[in-house]
Amino acid sequence: NCRNRFSAMAEGDGKHEDMVENMILKMREIEGFTGYVICNNNGIVIRYEGRTYDEAVHLVSGVLGLYQKSKLAVTHLLNPEDSAIENIRLKSNDYELVVSQEGNFTMIATQNFHHVTVGDEEEVKEEVVE
Repeated sequence: NCRNRFSAMAEGDGKHEDMVENMILKMREIEGFTGYVICNNNGIVIRYEGRTYDEAVHLVSGVLGLYQKSKLAVTHLLNPEDSAIENIRLKSNDYELVVSQEGNFTMIATQNFHHVTVGDEEEVKEEVVE
């Protein structure tokens, strides 16, 4: 499980750190992947790529609050056994964020959409980081 791997990496487990490195290498091979942020749930950025440290901190501050509110809302809407959130996908006009949380750690992956012009219309081709 990728989430367990990045959780162990943040705790300093060398074996799991290699697994996280391999996971990140595989994510880099996906067309459209532009970066990631790994943080603890207190908002401390542990590792990032594809943005500055200040941008990573700014992103984390918004995403962690949204993730917690989403978990709370889903808990109220569904039965407890059906209310586990594994990840959240947030789309903007230019990119998508995929947020996954495990224990005290959160990973945010960023990917671009690929705009393809066909005739007079623009289509968006999505590449999803799974």
